[in-house]
Amino acid sequence: QSTGAFFHCIYTMGAEPSKIIVPVLIGTVFVFVLCSVCVYKNCGKKEEDHHHQPTWSVFHHSLRRTRPKDSDPFKQKNYLFYKGEIDFEPDGDYVDAVHEKWFGKYDLLECHHGYIQWLFPIFESAGMSWSSEPLGKEEAKLIRDDLILSVRFLKSYKLFLDFLGLELIDFKTGEINRNAIWKPRYENLNLKSHNNLRISRVLMSLGELGFERYKIPLVKHFKKEILKNNLLQNCQRSLQEYWIPLTRPDDPGYKKKTKEEPADREESIFFKHLEDDSLEFQKILPSLMSYGSTNTQARNTQPEDDDDYLSNDCLLYTSDAADDLLC
Repeated sequence: QSTGAFFHCIYTMGAEPSKIIVPVLIGTVFVFVLCSVCVYKNCGKKEEDHHHQPTWSVFHHSLRRTRPKDSDPFKQKNYLFYKGEIDFEPDGDYVDAVHEKWFGKYDLLECHHGYIQWLFPIFESAGMSWSSEPLGKEEAKLIRDDLILSVRFLKSYKLFLDFLGLELIDFKTGEINRNAIWKPRYENLNLKSHNNLRISRVLMSLGELGFERYKIPLVKHFKKEILKNNLLQNCQRSLQEYWIPLTRPDDPGYKKKTKEEPADREESIFFKHLEDDSLEFQKILPSLMSYGSTNTQARNTQPEDDDDYLSNDCLLYTSDAADDLLC
């Protein structure tokens, strides 16, 4: 309708549409090329305040993905992110800052559609986050073989469990239980179906980063809540068609979905340190045990202030259909 109105106005002014179309098309192409060149020239520069991305940041990041591999500064960037050497984009932060500032920020964790690919990288495609990359098998092994990085991954898991209304109660077995505020979190999970896709990603990431033994306890918990306690009924299909199959490496569709080989399911070095009660493990255990407790107290007394991390792009995606595509 708007196009028809445009040409109607041109015609009533005495101009022939055929003489207008070509200049309009040429002008459109020129503007597009000019913007593309400007964005590409600046794609390697870090903004002074990376938390406030322009509204065209999705297009900006998609261009970065087109650079040749030999000039890509983000090679193995899942590993570099967990080492604390780079922050995630768009509208993100460094891994330790995410663990410190994002725990219990439920509106932020619900609305932000970029963090999940960074905290839980997988061999499969990176999804709809243009700035993230699939997990490389070499970098997966680097993370599995590093105690500090494995502990950071565990903190990511604890952060996401809390978002779901759960808590990890046994580091050795992966056993989990409801947390103190599980009811509103269950309500959110039951209503926001895109979180089912996030859970599938978390399950795959657990297996690929050395914590496969944690997958069955998580799925068993959901199975009990859904089938026995009649909770989370909107998650039942995901449980049966996705989560349970992701705990069965011998399932015909498992390898096709996860792209895992048996060697990729090697356990994290975290468990060796746990069993040996090594000196390194004793040093990091207090911070791991206490992670989330202080954040829980703070979130009950302070209002959420998430504006630094929520760009205009995030606010565009509010429907369940868009959420399903983004995760």
